[in-house]
Amino acid sequence: QVPAAALRPGGFDPAKIWPAQHHWTKYTVIPKQDLLWWERIDRSLVFWYRRSMRYERMGLLMDDLLDADKPEVEEAIRRLPRELQEARQARTSRAINLSFHNEILPKDQWTKVEEDVPYLLPYVRWVMAEWEEKAIVAREDHN
Repeated sequence: QVPAAALRPGGFDPAKIWPAQHHWTKYTVIPKQDLLWWERIDRSLVFWYRRSMRYERMGLLMDDLLDADKPEVEEAIRRLPRELQEARQARTSRAINLSFHNEILPKDQWTKVEEDVPYLLPYVRWVMAEWEEKAIVAREDHN
């Protein structure tokens, strides 16, 4: 259920309704010394996994890697505010250009862990919830 206030122009934020965070988000907030021993191991594995994907070297965000050919992702991208669409396109174009020339960004321009926030995933969840609701209504109407 989307609150009525959220339906006003500019009043809807899918991230408030369908919050999302990456696996490493909690480790950017909690100081390492405050973690339990198993959380320290998990933190190391999570950051190792993130570094192994190497997308931050191209200046991409994790959500930029979502498959734009999937209908739900395509619709979510369409629903993004224009400035987020343009920023996503700029990052993707730069990454393609870097990849074509077999280069990476200087280390000071890599995507920092704190900056790698899910901007598209809440929109994908919004689309999926909407499609699921439509399917339920269609089934009820059919019966």
